[in-house]
Amino acid sequence: MIKRIYLQLFAEGEPNTEAETKPEAEPEKKYSDEDVDRIISARFAKWQKEQEKAKKEQDEAARLEKLSKEEKEAERVKGLEAKIAELEAKEKRSSMMTVARSMLKEQGITVDDELVTMIIGTDADGTNESVKAFAKAFKKAVADSVKEAMKGSTPKASTAPTTLTKEDILKEKDPKKRQALISENLSLWRN
Repeated sequence: MIKRIYLQLFAEGEPNTEAETKPEAEPEKKYSDEDVDRIISARFAKWQKEQEKAKKEQDEAARLEKLSKEEKEAERVKGLEAKIAELEAKEKRSSMMTVARSMLKEQGITVDDELVTMIIGTDADGTNESVKAFAKAFKKAVADSVKEAMKGSTPKASTAPTTLTKEDILKEKDPKKRQALISENLSLWRN
């Protein structure tokens, strides 16, 4: 018995030390160098824009501090006039969108607001012309599309006899074809 134990110890050999000396595998990289450069560049550009905006605000505040009371009032009035002009332009655009939408509806065309904003012009006449041109082009495109969809080949003439009788079906020698003909013409057997 003792001999067997010693043989077993010698059979196993020395422990493997190679696995212990191998360096661990490097963790898989999540980002390439190009990805990191792109991310850093994007964040730097964003930071730079924020800094420029903050500097402009500081410069504007410093400029306004140096102005006299009359100049400050003139700046405030100028800003209010610009806001009024902007609001009037928005209102005009909104009313032209409403008119354009109703003109298109009269012609049986329903489109989304995004397309209506592209159609409207700067004045009523320009909007009217744009709507008419769009409606004409739209109707032509629809008609062409319908015409294209309706195109097709004429049906081929059937080579089979137009009317089959029981005798014609029973004369068929192939049992599968005969069965198919019977199922297609069940009315002949329902007298």
